[in-house]
Amino acid sequence: MKSMLYPLIALAALFPVVGLAHTHLVRSSPADKSVIEKSPPAATLVFAEAVTMTAIKIKPADGDEIALKPLPTGAKTEISVAMPTLRVGKYEMRWRALSDDGHVVSCVVHFAIANKDGR
Repeated sequence: MKSMLYPLIALAALFPVVGLAHTHLVRSSPADKSVIEKSPPAATLVFAEAVTMTAIKIKPADGDEIALKPLPTGAKTEISVAMPTLRVGKYEMRWRALSDDGHVVSCVVHFAIANKDGR
C-alpha cells in the first residue's frame, strides 16, 4: 500500500491547483435580481479575470432572445455592450465567455424593469 502512495503523491504534484479555478462574474449592470425604472443603455459585465466574450443575449419573459452586438474583441475584465430599448417587464441576460485558461464560463442575470409605482 505504501509503495503506491508515493507515486500518487508525486503525480498529484504535477497538477497545480492554482490553474483549476475559473474566472467568475464580479458584478453586472443591470445587477442580478434588480428592479430598475428604465431601460439601461448598456449591459456591463465585470469579471475577476480577463475573458473573451462569445455571446450576450437578452430574453424578455414574454418574447424571443435578442443577441447583443457587436461584442468587444480580445480578452477584457470589463465588457460593455449597447442594449436596445427595453419595455416594462422581466428579463434574463444570458452570457457566455472564454476565460484565459481556455474554459467556457456562462451564467444568467435576472432583472426587471418596472414603472415608478412598481408595475
